[in-house]
Amino acid sequence: MESLRHIVNRCELQNNLAYNQAELRITLEDAKGNVSASIDTMNALLTSFPSDNAHFHNYKQMLAQYFDSLGWIAFAQQKWEEANKAFVKALRHDQGSAIVYYHMTRVQLTQLEQLWQSLNQEQKRNVPAKESEIVSQHFRDALSHWENAQRLDTGDRLRSQLKWLRQRIRDYQDNWEKTQVLFLLEK
Repeated sequence: MESLRHIVNRCELQNNLAYNQAELRITLEDAKGNVSASIDTMNALLTSFPSDNAHFHNYKQMLAQYFDSLGWIAFAQQKWEEANKAFVKALRHDQGSAIVYYHMTRVQLTQLEQLWQSLNQEQKRNVPAKESEIVSQHFRDALSHWENAQRLDTGDRLRSQLKWLRQRIRDYQDNWEKTQVLFLLEK
């Protein structure tokens, strides 16, 4: 049992280091390797315990945290699809994680910001249907993830971040709606 505790502690240490590397945007490939090793180890532990074992639930939550870290590393690398896939895997192991939904909101908002900033003024006034649907989908996804994060953040740990994030979403929505109204008025 003592060696099992050391294995779990090492996984936790690797995950914490990887998450901090993602936050600081340093040695991201090393971070990805560390958290991937923790995911592999934790998956092996999960398969060795029956689901009614006291450790099983804890290991599933740890695995969710590791997938969240993997997603946050992908976010830092601007690999949006990879980030979203990791966050979805995190939610499979723990659907009650406010931080995962917060991170998913950040991905959607960042993609929205990049799309918005890539358009020139003429393109913003006359957004093609395809891009318009993409923008609308990012808004829907961002709001849905934000609402889940808000609902699950019962200890207000993410309160200020969620407040800031909601304001950013509102700002982009307002700009989007103004642009669309101006476009219709010009016609």
